[in-house]
Amino acid sequence: MKKIIAIILCFLLLSACAPAENGEDIDMNEELTESTDDAVSTGGMMGMVNPISAYDSAEEVESVTGIFLNIPERAENTAFSTITGTIAQAKFTLDGIDYTLRASKQAPTAALHGIYAEAVSTEGFATTGGLTVTATNLGNEYSVCEWEYDGAFYSLSRDGVEDMSMVVEMITGEIN
Repeated sequence: MKKIIAIILCFLLLSACAPAENGEDIDMNEELTESTDDAVSTGGMMGMVNPISAYDSAEEVESVTGIFLNIPERAENTAFSTITGTIAQAKFTLDGIDYTLRASKQAPTAALHGIYAEAVSTEGFATTGGLTVTATNLGNEYSVCEWEYDGAFYSLSRDGVEDMSMVVEMITGEIN
């Protein structure tokens, strides 16, 4: 009796696994793909949240973060954004060199510039307006300048280990 029940159960199991008849294929992967695409495009649980929001101008970024990013007049290829709605960011090219300027009213708990390399050298300098700026050479690959002004923390970074004091002067000159 046990053998008969086992054979019947095997038959039922195999018949349940058989493909649909009459050309009625059921593609579960297609349904899963469509529902996943819908979840990602609508910001559902399946998609990862992008913390960066793009904006058209420094004024738009200021309306979100309360921080105006003063970009040098000769800057090209400017792109403004916020990170998590609290960090103002501007990327621009000046004299063929790409820069990233970030600012936040919250004291950074990690490196505001987002470059996690060991500092090779650090020195301070003062702008003509009297701001104290810390210039850091990170791993002989990046240069970073950081300063605080009017309750906000600023960071200017670029590839290479070049002096950025003139660019800092351009950025801070208008706000002092």
